[in-house]
Parts: sequence; structure tokens; C-alpha cells
Amino acid sequence: RWNSGEFTTQVLSGVRFAPLVAGPVTKTIIPARVWDPSTHRHFPEAFHKASMEVFMCCNSLYTQPLPRPKKPEERINLAAMLPRVLWMEILSFTHRKWFEREETETEFLRKRLHEEQANAAKAQQARLEAEARCLVAERERDVYRLLARRWQSRVQ
Repeated sequence: RWNSGEFTTQVLSGVRFAPLVAGPVTKTIIPARVWDPSTHRHFPEAFHKASMEVFMCCNSLYTQPLPRPKKPEERINLAAMLPRVLWMEILSFTHRKWFEREETETEFLRKRLHEEQANAAKAQQARLEAEARCLVAERERDVYRLLARRWQSRVQ
């Protein structure tokens, strides 16, 4: 507060103030690694194969001979129209999974089923091992009980 040329303050404990205006919600996005020849080894196998095919097409001839007769417009290699440097620039804008085929729902569910079956098998194996350890521990306990009773009977 402003009183006769001076500010006065009052401490309020246990009071929380909320902002009057809600701030914009900002999403944090971690950018993907940009492709270039030096980072090529960090990309998945599907990307390696597809980029190799693009560069092979780029290095081939513009007119492509085919085994069976085709119309002239069907024998054109459009990838050869752009220089290799331009293809490298285009590939730098693609993300890691650009050339990977999307999984169908059936494939995804089949993969998840295999994962769950593997987890169930691991859990079953762990249960059997735990039961075996428990059985060994119970036998050991029984042996020690028997020894304790013998020693107790000898002491009395």
C-alpha cells in the first residue's frame, strides 16, 4: 500500500494468490534428429534402405528401359531429375520413421499378445522358482526345528 509517500507491506501467511490471467498452454516438443550423411547411422534400418533406394534412383538414367514394352511416360525415372544434393536436403526434413510401414491394428494386437504371453511365461517361471525356494526353506526350517527339539530334550 502507498501511504504518504512510502510503501507499507503486510504479510499474509497461509494465503495463496492465483494468477488473474491463465497463461497459454505451451507444449514441449523435442525436435527429431535431422538427417544428414553424418547422422545416417543413427536412423532405423527402414530409413537406411529407403534412402539407399532414393540415391540409387537419383544416380540412374532419366529414361529407364523395362523388360516389357511400356508407354514412354511410364519409363521415366523422376528421381533422376533432381540432383543428389537436393535429395539430401529433402531427406533432412523427414523423420526417423518416415519410411516405416504403419502397423495395422491386427499386427499391433498380435505383437501385444506375444509380449503378454512372454510376460506370463516369465511370471510363471518366477513363480515356480519362488515355490522351489520356499520348499527348500521349509525343509531347512523343519531340519532346524528337529535339531532344536533334540537339543532342548538333551538340556532338560
